Amino acid sequence: MRNTTRTLTTFALCLALVGASCGGDDSGSGSGTALSNEEFCAKVEALDAMDPGTDDMAEVVASVEELADAAPSDELRDAMLALVPVMTALDNLDENDPDAMSKIMEIMMDPEVIAAGELIEKYSTETCGIDGSAD
Repeated sequence: MRNTTRTLTTFALCLALVGASCGGDDSGSGSGTALSNEEFCAKVEALDAMDPGTDDMAEVVASVEELADAAPSDELRDAMLALVPVMTALDNLDENDPDAMSKIMEIMMDPEVIAAGELIEKYSTETCGIDGSAD
């Protein structure tokens, strides 16, 4: 079960970080200040260096939320924030509870979460030049 948990954690982190990207217009209207595409990409690369197996997931989630707040577009910010519940659920996963695994899969297969991951991956590829398929 440990390998499955690590795989699920890696999957969620890949959706949020490896796929996380920059792009869109510069009209982000979160409570923070929108970063330029270049600044946003640099921060994504720093987050991409975090390891879901060893880094504190709460710290990773907080970093994703901060980055989402500074996203170059509202659409990108919303997509990143849609992945936070997946990461939080994975962090709290009871590896010995089969029902918990079922719930995690249900969360990960939610059309909103899938669409968010696809949007983030598109931005990462087109604007930041991050190839999510390599991971």
